[in-house]
Amino acid sequence: MKRALGVVLVALLAGSALLTHAQEQAPDARAKLAQVLAEQKVSSNFDAGWVAIPCDVVVRGDLLEYLLVNERGAAHESLLGTAVVPSVLNTALLALGLSPGTNARWVAKQGADAAPGAFEVLPPEGDGLYLHVAWRRGEEVHFHRLEDLVLDRSTGAAMRRQKFVYLGSRMVTVRAEEAPVYAADVEGNLVNVSFFEAGHTVLTTSAPECVRQTVWLPNGWLLPQTGQAVQLIFARNRLSSLPDELLTHIPDLGPLPAER
Repeated sequence: MKRALGVVLVALLAGSALLTHAQEQAPDARAKLAQVLAEQKVSSNFDAGWVAIPCDVVVRGDLLEYLLVNERGAAHESLLGTAVVPSVLNTALLALGLSPGTNARWVAKQGADAAPGAFEVLPPEGDGLYLHVAWRRGEEVHFHRLEDLVLDRSTGAAMRRQKFVYLGSRMVTVRAEEAPVYAADVEGNLVNVSFFEAGHTVLTTSAPECVRQTVWLPNGWLLPQTGQAVQLIFARNRLSSLPDELLTHIPDLGPLPAER
């Protein structure tokens, strides 16, 4: 399994490099990379500036620290889960032309009035994406900004709409005698809602209030039931509607359960 995944990642990285450094000279690179990504359940349109992956609703009634994880991650505190390998998603995002930004920073306060040990948190900065979630019920398409599916219980309102800063995770050494590994693949956490110093996720929220870790809840009024499938779209620009190419990809959840 590890060998097979390694071959896939080599192909993805090679395709991403072609796309990034020789887009005009090698137009076939886009199609080749898109084909390899599709085999890993990642839909893409690099010209239009988006990629999309299948997910399931994981948490609907508990506090959130993450917005997206896989089976290795903190599924008990994540809105969505996916089977897509984090490093595969990262390759697709690199192909959109993203460069890693700066994670949140905890900085000691300076000056005569600063209390001992006092600090301030500087929000993440840099290249980012806008995240959208879609599903279908018959002919009715549901299309939402991801932030609308998360509530701030301190205000009772949806999370502030924002750009999700691209961190790209990082390579870490788990055992001294082994080669470094991709942190998000090992930990399984892809997108965080609350800031974390480690910076091991692929994407992070960027609004200053996301420093808080005990205020984020799923918006059960909008979300499908736990375990139901949705499509998560990562876009360079805000989308006003679901891209036509994804109409055949989004899951049909059928009619709402009858009220009892």
